[in-house]
This record gives sequence, structure tokens and C-alpha cells, in this order.
Amino acid sequence: MAMGNFWQQFKDLLPDEPKLVGTITANYGNSMYGVSLVGGGSVQATSNTDRLIGDKVYIIGKVIEGKAPDLPDVVIEI
Repeated sequence: MAMGNFWQQFKDLLPDEPKLVGTITANYGNSMYGVSLVGGGSVQATSNTDRLIGDKVYIIGKVIEGKAPDLPDVVIEI
């Protein structure tokens, strides 16, 4: 039984890009949207479906992956 590098095996389980949650703040046309992120900041992202301003969405990389539930935002700073 080979005992590989456990740290590398663990890192291989993690995604390359984090999944972020944000609110659509602008529609630039051509499937481009401005998104305000929950943790602060903003990003421009693309989507293959039409989105409305105010929609909460999941973003991976610069792509809107889907609609996020409309729950209250809670930020806890440590």
C-alpha cells in the first residue's frame, strides 16, 4: 500500500477557485453583470442566463454559476 503525500491529496480535494456569494448591481449587456460581493468588493462576471438586478448569485472565477438563496447577510469578524 503506497502512502502518498497526504497534503497534496488534501489539496487535490479543494476547488481551484472559491465559491463567492454576491448581489447583482448592474447589467452591462452581452451577458456581463456587475456583482457586489458579500464580504466586500465587487467583480464583473458573465452568465449564460438572464439575471435581474438584486438577484443573489454564486460566482466561481468570473462566471455566475447559479442563483443563491435570498437569506440575510451575516458577517462575523474575528
